[in-house]
Amino acid sequence: MFTVNERKGQTTAVLLFLVAMIFVALMMMVLSFSETVDQNEYMETYLNSMLISVMRTDSGYTDDSCKLVSDLIWCGIMQPSYQCGGGAEQCHDLATEKVTHYLESFDVLKKNFRYFFRVEPYNFVARNEDGTPIVFEIGDPGVEEAEDRLVASYTIYKQKGYNSYILKAYLFITKA
Repeated sequence: MFTVNERKGQTTAVLLFLVAMIFVALMMMVLSFSETVDQNEYMETYLNSMLISVMRTDSGYTDDSCKLVSDLIWCGIMQPSYQCGGGAEQCHDLATEKVTHYLESFDVLKKNFRYFFRVEPYNFVARNEDGTPIVFEIGDPGVEEAEDRLVASYTIYKQKGYNSYILKAYLFITKA
């Protein structure tokens, strides 16, 4: 019959075979759940990351109302005539300049895409001193209506006194 050493070898071989089969079955199961990311999903992720990056970028000002680009935008809508750091430029103009600069620094937008950036107050209307609604839009407005457009959104929350304000920022892109 078999000696003890021969049985150990057979047991080890069977055990290795079972472990290999379990590993192969697990790999097949994991691969069956995985999906490849299509171009639209990739672009939506890229667009969201781009918008978040722009909004969280330091503006170069130390004033609390102007520290980040999102702060500049909030200031440009809520206090359009406020001057950051005591300078000559008003918040609205600075916000337009910074957002345009940062969005146009992305190679994808420079080469292949048209964009439209819009920020609107949520559940309230911000008005200029003359009573007209404040509009914050940059880029090509036709992109918003394009069929193949992609959209990313970002919410800006600010507390002023006892009041909370919400601004919704949208970045639309479409192929050029």
